Amino acid sequence: MLFPSEKTGNSIFSSIKQIYCWIIIQILIFSLTLQPQKSKTDGLVNKIIFRT
Repeated sequence: MLFPSEKTGNSIFSSIKQIYCWIIIQILIFSLTLQPQKSKTDGLVNKIIFRT
């Protein structure tokens, strides 16, 4: 959530962060479909999704 005073700097930063997180999630989903070793990767995905 952006405060109006920091809108100019933070809007660019947050959009970059959103794109970065989306790319990470896409890579994780892709690697999950390639190698289904579920117990290790599910914990990692849950950690990253709940953190962002």
